[in-house]
Parts: sequence; structure tokens; C-alpha cells
Amino acid sequence: MRKPKVVKCSMKRIGGRRGERLRRWASKANSFLKKTKLLSRVGKLYGMTPLPASGLVSKAARLAGTMGYGRRKTRVRRVRY
Repeated sequence: MRKPKVVKCSMKRIGGRRGERLRRWASKANSFLKKTKLLSRVGKLYGMTPLPASGLVSKAARLAGTMGYGRRKTRVRRVRY
């Protein structure tokens, strides 16, 4: 009895791995948000308004600021004479 012939074919996906485009977009968006500090700025402005959920948004903006999406800390250099 003969064994059936095994045909190997390589299927190539066009465009890389699944979800790669979405991951690249999310990475760029994350870099943009960190660089511009947009989350904390908008959150603080919205937190100052009497609109609904402004307290919650204000707290979220403070949290975003501590995670690197807020104001950069400035270092004070001491000058010794």
C-alpha cells in the first residue's frame, strides 16, 4: 500500500503578523500622548468645569500625570561657589 503524497505549501500572510498594524498605531498614539502631555492638560481643564463627572476626570488626569502623561518634573541645579 502506497503512502499518500504530502504536499507542503507555504502560505505567506500579506502585511505581517495579525494585529501588527493596530499595535504600531497604538504605539505611535502612546508616544504622541506622552510627548504632548495631552491627557493631563485636557483632564485638568475639564476638571475645573462644573460639568458631570468632572471630579472623576480630574483624578484621572492626576493619575495620568504620575504615569508619564503629565507635566515633566524640572530639576533644580544647585550652584556651589
